[in-house]
Formats: sequence, C-alpha cells, structure tokens
Amino acid sequence: MSKIVIELQQEALKSDFDILNLLRKAYLVARKLKLNEFEKWIDSELNGYKNLDKIPDYRLLRGEVKAWNPYHGWIPVIFEDDIESITTHSASDTISSLLNVYDNSENRTAILPFNASMDNYLSKHGGFHTKYALMIGTNQIYNIIERVRNIILDRSIILE
Repeated sequence: MSKIVIELQQEALKSDFDILNLLRKAYLVARKLKLNEFEKWIDSELNGYKNLDKIPDYRLLRGEVKAWNPYHGWIPVIFEDDIESITTHSASDTISSLLNVYDNSENRTAILPFNASMDNYLSKHGGFHTKYALMIGTNQIYNIIERVRNIILDRSIILE
C-alpha cells in the first residue's frame, strides 16, 4: 500500500497533473485503508456535494452579477445594498464540471447562469426582464483545483 501512497504524492507534485486521476487514485487508497472521512470528501469532489451545508469554504465563489442586454451584451447590475447571497455561489458541482467551466471560459471569466426563479426575482427588482448570471474569475476555479490537490498531498504525507 505504501507504493500507491508514494505514487499519489508524486502525481500531486507534478505540474501537469490530472485532477480526476489524482482523485480516483486517492479514492482507491481511502477505500482500501478504510479512511471513511477522506473517502466521503473525495466522493463529494468527484460526484458533487449533495448536502449544501457540507460544502467546504474553498468552494465559495464570489463574483459580479450581470444582466443580458441584447444590444450591449452583459452589463453590470448595481444593487443598493451588497447582497452577498446573490454575489456568492457555493460550488456544489463535480470537480469535472468545474474543470469543464474552467477550460471553456473566455477572457478569464466564467459565466454561471442563475436559475429561472432567481432570474425572475432579479428581473422584478431590476426593472426589466432578461437573463442574469454571476461572472467569476476563472482563477477561483483554479484555486479549487489546487486546493484539492494540496489536500490530497497533505493526506498522503500523513499516510506515509
């Protein structure tokens, strides 16, 4: 078992690592060593967080709300008060979904569309009906991926 733990460390140290393979290998180690808490965390990273109360702080994304204007594209929405519940998103998505958003984002900005009920709420308070989205810097998604990598490295060092 120590060989696979060393491999896990080596993969986590690579600059061109594959986060999904790293998580799967860590999952294998966690299952074989019966590390239940570590296994649950990896499962949540791979399959998404089902319980929104269990989403780690490093998965909180903060951004700017924008509205779609058919003539000017995305335009900023200005709130009288800072509405943290709207400008903060708890990323419960799978790590592969976040990686896909990161890889397919343009201009270092990811667009996270709001659901229909939030669109209706913002349209009602904004004065015109359109679609709304939270714009976040892709560096925040990159930070999630790096944090996952560091957690795996830390755990593998403890296991060794």
